[in-house]
Amino acid sequence: MSATLPTPNQSEERATNRAAQAAFLAGLASIRGLDMSTLTEGDAEFDYFVRVPVSQLHDISPRISDLQFEVDCRFGVTITVAAGDNGSTDGGTGNNVDFPASSPHVLACGGTKLAGSGSTITSEVVWNETASNEGATGGGVSNFFPLPTWQANAKVPAPQQTGGGRGVPDVAGDADPASGYTIRVDGQTIVIGGTSAVAPLWAGLIALNNQQNGKSAGFINPTIYAAKAKSAFNDIISGNNGAFSAGPGWDACTGQGSPIGTQIVKLLGGTSKTVKKPTKAVTAKKAPKKTAKKATKKTAKALLRR
Repeated sequence: MSATLPTPNQSEERATNRAAQAAFLAGLASIRGLDMSTLTEGDAEFDYFVRVPVSQLHDISPRISDLQFEVDCRFGVTITVAAGDNGSTDGGTGNNVDFPASSPHVLACGGTKLAGSGSTITSEVVWNETASNEGATGGGVSNFFPLPTWQANAKVPAPQQTGGGRGVPDVAGDADPASGYTIRVDGQTIVIGGTSAVAPLWAGLIALNNQQNGKSAGFINPTIYAAKAKSAFNDIISGNNGAFSAGPGWDACTGQGSPIGTQIVKLLGGTSKTVKKPTKAVTAKKAPKKTAKKATKKTAKALLRR
C-alpha cells in the first residue's frame, strides 16, 4: 500500500465519484423504505473537502451527502461505513480520517485482529499489519465535522483544525484478512478482510436485531455511547493504528469495541420505529485494489480492500 497522496486530478475525480455514490445510495435507502445502507469505500477528508474545487462538487458535495445521511437517520435508516484500511494517515500526509465514515450521521466501523478457539475469543487487538503490507484500521479525529453531543464523554482527542472533533470509528470488528471472512469468488474460496468487511458485518448484526426486535434500530450512535452500552462490547485495549493507541473505553482505533451480538440486540431493542418491511441492505462495492502480498488474497483485496 502506498502512502503517497494522489495528484489533484486523481483526487478530484475519485472524490466526486464517491461523493455522488454515497449520496445516491443514501437517497435510495430513504426513498425505497430500506432500514439500512452500507458504504465500503471512501477517501481522506482532505481529498473531499480541500482538493476538490467547490465548482466541481455542486449537489454532490460531501456536505450534501451528509445532509442526505441525516435525512436517512430521520427515516430510521442505519448507515454502516468502513473507516479505512490505511491506518491513521488514511493514505495521505499526517493524520486523516475517512469520509463518509467521519460523518456524524453514520456508524463508522474500524478493524481488529482476532484469534479464537472454537467459539471463544482468545485475543483481540487493533488491526495493524502495515509491517507486512496488509493494512491497518483507519481512525482519528475529523477536521471538518464537530464533536457530536453523544461523543461528549468519549474523551476524543482534539482536532487539528478548528471546527472538527468527530471521533472515528464508533465500533469495530474483525478486519484481519488472515482471520476474516470466507467467501467464494470466480470458483475460488478465499478469505477476505479490511474494514470494508466490518461495515457489512455490522449491517448484518443490525438486520438480525431488527428482525428479532420487530423494530428498526435506526440511528444507533447515541445508544451505543450511553453508559449502559459498555457490556455490549469487547473493549479493545491493545495495539495502535499509527498515531493512535487503543485503551479502555472509546479510542480512535476501535471505537467502543467489537460487538457481543446478543448484548447488542438487547441494547438496541425498541430504539426506533416499527419495521413495516423485511430488512434489506444496500452495499456499495469497492473499486479494485493494488496487488496483495499473498497470492491467495489478490482477488479478495481487489474486491474489498482500500
